[in-house]
Amino acid sequence: MAQEDVRYITSRGYKVKHGMIKVFDITPFYDYLERSSKIKKLFEIKNKIKELDIEIRKLSNNTPFCIFLPQFNHSLFQILGSHRLCKDLVLIEEGITAYKQDQTFYKRPRQVFFKALFNTYTKRFLLKNSHYAPFPKEKFKYAICINKDCFPYIEDKKVLQINAKAFPNYKTTIAHNSTVFVLDSFKEQTKITEQEYLNIVYETLSPVSHHKKLYIKFHPVQSEHTRKQTITYIEENFEYESIICLPDDCLAEVEFIRLENITVVGMHTSLLYYARRFGHNVFSSIKTTSINPKINSYIDHIMDEFQKKEYLSYE
Repeated sequence: MAQEDVRYITSRGYKVKHGMIKVFDITPFYDYLERSSKIKKLFEIKNKIKELDIEIRKLSNNTPFCIFLPQFNHSLFQILGSHRLCKDLVLIEEGITAYKQDQTFYKRPRQVFFKALFNTYTKRFLLKNSHYAPFPKEKFKYAICINKDCFPYIEDKKVLQINAKAFPNYKTTIAHNSTVFVLDSFKEQTKITEQEYLNIVYETLSPVSHHKKLYIKFHPVQSEHTRKQTITYIEENFEYESIICLPDDCLAEVEFIRLENITVVGMHTSLLYYARRFGHNVFSSIKTTSINPKINSYIDHIMDEFQKKEYLSYE
């Protein structure tokens, strides 16, 4: 496929730095799905989807396309995949759940009556669809990943061989031999208190508190308040000579591939898994976070026992 034929759909602050390539920022529609009430969406969703369909047609020059999606649980991805011009679906690896040994992530909901009833309202998405059960199923072609252990219950997958030479034109933001603090959305997902969160930040950074410089990669869902609070807390409790916040559109996985001798510290983010796979030093505070029942429930949702044991070894 020629580079000029590729289109990107972005959200949550992610940017594509590729000159004249066409990009559509879908953040307003994503925010609508996340923040609007169920009653409001009941009366508005069809028109909202029609408006989105028009923008997708413009993006694709009104020609058929293949779309690459990270999962099929969120209605946003289902709506994109069910666009009339979308002819093929390809599932791409994104996140630690792609490695979880859990068949429920691949099975379709058994609510036959509910599904039939819902289809009378719209056929563009299915509520509570499993993460990796393709929707629409007939469009699914295969999955793409970087390790054979990814998507354990999908047979049709292509395993890519990736190394530092794979991204020759990518300019790194992080320096070699650096320390990177990578966060995930556990605070927002579990609704723990700010003090509980800050205590975990302290326990997480303690093993690398002697390092001089700290890069921080926040999760896109973390609010500006949480980010400022985190930075202030680190400045007051640790003696780093400098703290550098990485932009949301920094591709940490690609940075890890390109860099040497990085120390990566965090809680449960998949960035720890990738950093270890790419040969870096990794620390996880999962031993501390899993003591909290709320956070442990969150961990059980995104990881299986084998994954938890691996993260427990990141110390």
